[in-house]
Amino acid sequence: MERYWVSKGGNGWELLPVQVDLDAETVSFERDGSPVTVRLELCARHNASHDNDWDDIGGMDDLHEAPLASLLRRRLISKKLYTWSGDVLISVNPYQEIPGLYALPYVPEPTPHIFSVAQRAWTQLLDDAASTPKGRRLWSMGRAGRGRLKPAGRSCAS
Repeated sequence: MERYWVSKGGNGWELLPVQVDLDAETVSFERDGSPVTVRLELCARHNASHDNDWDDIGGMDDLHEAPLASLLRRRLISKKLYTWSGDVLISVNPYQEIPGLYALPYVPEPTPHIFSVAQRAWTQLLDDAASTPKGRRLWSMGRAGRGRLKPAGRSCAS
């Protein structure tokens, strides 16, 4: 049996062993002891790279919403709130204090962290200051009330 990410109808995804029928373009599996068949287009093939704990999602093959959400969930459970997507830092709000997360002095590590963004921005600002005397900005995007302000403020203090 192959494993596929199967949509739960707008309620996320689940990884299931399925029988694939390419002629009918369907996958079949059991849910709560009952057989279920869904259209193949509502599923995504699982790839072994989906099981890895990536610091940068760019290492994941066959990137799709389901394995990305699974990776971020696994990292959140292990208190790894930051994940790179190339040069973009993805942050997940744990809705609780994580002791030592913003401890100073910060020692740069290869793992993703908001202080890494601040360090990179500061280094580029100093490198570009002589040749490009114009303003620089650091954007922090996300929904209001979801935990952007505290990490952004602490990164500026580092």
